[in-house]
Order: sequence, then C-alpha cells, then structure tokens
Amino acid sequence: MAAEFGYAGKILKVDLSSASVSDIPTSNYADRFIGGRGIAAKIYWDEVPPEAKAFDPENRLMFITGPLSGYPGIAGSMCQVCGKSPAINPEQFFYSNMGGTWGAYLKFAGFDGIVVHGKSEKPVYILVQDSTAELRDASALWGKESAEVRELLKRELGTSARVLATGPAGENLVTFATTLADEDAAAWGAAIMGSKNLKAIVVRGKGGRPPAANPEKLKALAKYLRGLGYGVGYGFTLLDTPSLVKKQQLCYGCIRGCGRSTQETADGVKAKFVCQAALFYLFAADKYYGKRTEVPFHATRLCHNYGLDTHALAAIMKWLMNGYSAGILTDKNTDIPLSKYGSREFIETLVKKISLREGFGDVLAQGLNQAAESVGGKAK
Repeated sequence: MAAEFGYAGKILKVDLSSASVSDIPTSNYADRFIGGRGIAAKIYWDEVPPEAKAFDPENRLMFITGPLSGYPGIAGSMCQVCGKSPAINPEQFFYSNMGGTWGAYLKFAGFDGIVVHGKSEKPVYILVQDSTAELRDASALWGKESAEVRELLKRELGTSARVLATGPAGENLVTFATTLADEDAAAWGAAIMGSKNLKAIVVRGKGGRPPAANPEKLKALAKYLRGLGYGVGYGFTLLDTPSLVKKQQLCYGCIRGCGRSTQETADGVKAKFVCQAALFYLFAADKYYGKRTEVPFHATRLCHNYGLDTHALAAIMKWLMNGYSAGILTDKNTDIPLSKYGSREFIETLVKKISLREGFGDVLAQGLNQAAESVGGKAK
C-alpha cells in the first residue's frame, strides 16, 4: 500500500499458531485513533476476548508507532508496546513505551506496527525487512540473556538490524518481565512474548521515512525545538562512578539529548545507566560498601539482560527488607542473602532466582501483591 503522511501504511499481523503473516492498512485506524497507543487500544478492543488471559494465545502483543516516529529533530523515536498484562490484577490492557531506535527502524522496514497472537510450537523470532516478514527458528537463542541475543542476531544479520528480545525472565513468565532493544531500550511485554514462544523481533529497514504533509513546516518545527534548549540533563552527576567511562546516548531523532548515557567498565562491559534503573540499587550499594562502586551499574545491567522491571523489583526489595527486619523473612527461609542487602551477591542471587523461578524466586516472580498473599500472615 502507498505510504500515507506520517505512516508507512501497513500494520504487520503475525499468527504464531499457524506460522503465518499478513498485513492490514494503517488507514483502518489512523483517521480515528491517535498515535500508537490509540491504534493499539482499538485493535485490543476488537480482537482480544474479554475472557482471554494474558498468557492465552488469543491475547495480542502489539508494537505500534505513531505518525511522528522516524522523523529527525522532533524526538521521533518512541514505540508503544501494548496488550493484556499479567502484572495487573485483574488482568487488563496495558501500555508501555520505549525510545532508542527500534521503533524508527520498524517504520523504515515498511510497517507502522506489529500485532502478534497465537503461540508457536517452538521458539521463534520474527524478521521484518523490506516490507516483508518471516518467522525463523530461535531454539538456539532460548535461555540466553537479552543483550546476548541482540549481539548474536546482529552478528548474523548485520549491524543495521535492530533487535528487540526477551531474556530468561520473560521466557519463564515472570509477570513484570521486560523486553530489551538496541540502546538498552526497555518496555513491558516480555512475559507475553515468552508465553507465545517468541524470543525476539528483528527489524531492518532500507526504506526511507514516510513523506510529511508539509516538509517545510516540519523543518521549521525541528529548528524551533532546538532553539528551546530542550534536553538539559537531570543532575545525573549523582550517578558518576570514577571507574566508569560515561558517554551520552541519544535516541533516534533526539533534539539535544538528556541524561541518558552508556557507561563502560575498564574491561569493556557497556550498558545503559540512567534514571530510576540506575538509582534503584545505588544507595543500598553505597551504604553496604561505604563508597561508590560499580555494583549499581552491574545491578542495572543484570536486570536489563535478564529482563526485570526495576520499578517492580525496587518495591519487592523494600518488602523483603521490611520482612527481614520484622524477622518474617530470613536468609534461610528465602535462600536469598537478605543480610547482605546492598552487595553484589544479594542482587545477583535475587535477579537470577526470580528470572529462573527458583525457590523463593518463584513466589516473587508473581509480583509483589501475589507474593505477599502467598506468604500470608504478617508478610501481607
């Protein structure tokens, strides 16, 4: 279909049960529903039965861009991720979003969105390129961390590929599992991917961005936004660690950049380290070691690679420590070193046990409210 202003013109539909792909016109929705979230909400309303559970094949997992995605100078990087969430009680529609470059490259590959339903018999990934899509075997990728999957697929398909993947947490249906894409852009939805045996979605676009209705006014808008000085940092000197090399990281089409950065250890380990995801373990580690260390960096990277939402994990950690202080939860009955909260050992044990659903980690993988209900008594 011919491109429309702001849109590539097609939404990809993938039925994993029948291993088939098709597409529908974006114009079916774009004239009435605003942006990626609006389109996703309409598709959800039309196609997901009210009685369907989050992990049922009938649930839709949607990756949808808006009309501004893919344009430079106006921060056109965002992609909405939507569906029925297993992390909300009762289960209901959720929306999440991510920056980076994945959303823009989806549009360059010829699609405004991807709607996935069904369940594959074996692990697969979706390859989207040149306005076409295919399913490929992902059995060799199953069990691997998100960042490793990303690098393996880029090595196979080329550095121009943009990869969104789920880690072990998503595979094991941890309710608050997150996806990971290029530039360590994260979003909800990984557990739904795991329930469908979908390991990754790769987009590779050689096409250009769709035409704008008024290119000259779009250029004038980008110039105006640059003049506003948007993108001043958020005081992230708080996160500076002497042993880490810090480099500003820009999402596609960003105006000037913000505090988002990639940091690197002396032995070459790189990861995004910014905002709440960088702060969630910072103060605990500082207190435990009595100085600034690389532990918060490794904690954030571990969560991204295994695929755990650090907001949800921060709440769980607070509950664990309250339970530990009250004598309800111990190192012994959880098999987690609660007495070493703030250490690298603690966070590595916690992340791995939740992501792999081992022991008490299986309880925590349900989410905080359900975990408290499972333990019962004073824990609630």
